[in-house]
Amino acid sequence: MKVFLATLLFLINIIGNVFAEDSCRDFYDFSWSVNSSKTKATFEVKSTSPKPIYITQILIQTKSGGVMKKITRNSKYGTRANFVMYISAYGKSDYTTSVSSLNPDLIGGGKSEATLYCSFIKPKPREVQNLNIKKEKSWFKWQYIFLIPLAFVFFGWVIEQFEGSKTNKKSKRLRPKQYSDYTTNTENFIEDVWEGRKPLGECFWLYFILANFIISFGSAFLLEYFDSKFFLIPLIASNVWVGVGTWNSSDNYQKEKIKQKQGYGWAYTAKVFIVLNFLALAGNVIDIFNT
Repeated sequence: MKVFLATLLFLINIIGNVFAEDSCRDFYDFSWSVNSSKTKATFEVKSTSPKPIYITQILIQTKSGGVMKKITRNSKYGTRANFVMYISAYGKSDYTTSVSSLNPDLIGGGKSEATLYCSFIKPKPREVQNLNIKKEKSWFKWQYIFLIPLAFVFFGWVIEQFEGSKTNKKSKRLRPKQYSDYTTNTENFIEDVWEGRKPLGECFWLYFILANFIISFGSAFLLEYFDSKFFLIPLIASNVWVGVGTWNSSDNYQKEKIKQKQGYGWAYTAKVFIVLNFLALAGNVIDIFNT
């Protein structure tokens, strides 16, 4: 029974729409003309109806009935408007369209060379692409890579323990003790980090992971909120600065471990993490500029 009622309502709706479209044809008259250079065509519609009329489609045709151009919407009424012309009760309206791309020898201007479709019912707004869909696929999801640092730390620890066992000097912790011969800090913090003068543990965890994550996440949020690529500058600058600094600190860490004849797998682990981060960052920056 429910299926029958649903089908009946559907058919009534279709018949009602068809009737509304057919009946409105008796309540308007139209004319159209083409300018002397045959680049623009202007349609004028006059209504005798006490109700508004919507022109839902205009066809420009050849004398043999071939469709040269089909017009289904008019941006004048908004991006979602699904009709070409609106004629108020007992009113008139006109619409001009370009025909410069059509064969001028086939463009006439007579009523037989144009067909208008109408309706008393305002057409439903057309569906448009949701421009926010791209933003739902947040481009800074690459930051999720920071959720796996412990896996890399464990990997580096295993390598370091394995290499250290060869010399019977196993390392008891990942953080280096002192970098007295090559980590002498200056008064310039930015330069110290860039040159790798900071201990690897401090540089990796405090600057590369924590500080860089805060700056990157904040820049990404502002970029999406204001829709401005300007905020890519601090994001890229932060990743390059702390990435190069952590890489240099890894080199210094490796040199110290070699000097002490100990394993230095943690240096490799940090470098692998830095490379993955740079690849993810570059890929997403390219994606941003391509959208």
